[in-house]
Amino acid sequence: MMGRNTLESDIRRDNSHAADIRKRQKNAYDAEEGAKKVERAKKADKFSEEAQFSSLDFTLINQLIAERKATRNEDD
Repeated sequence: MMGRNTLESDIRRDNSHAADIRKRQKNAYDAEEGAKKVERAKKADKFSEEAQFSSLDFTLINQLIAERKATRNEDD
């Protein structure tokens, strides 16, 4: 009788231990995936910021070209 009780107790303890390990692995995986998402978001923000500056550069260049054309037309 004692042997069976001990065996069942050991099985429960092992199952509990295995569940704890699975939970820790899942938490580690979730943390890693979360870190990857943060990195992707940072890269997307940087790309968006660079695209905005690029757009601003083109706008300024177009304004300068328009001003030069206007100045040339006034000189003629």
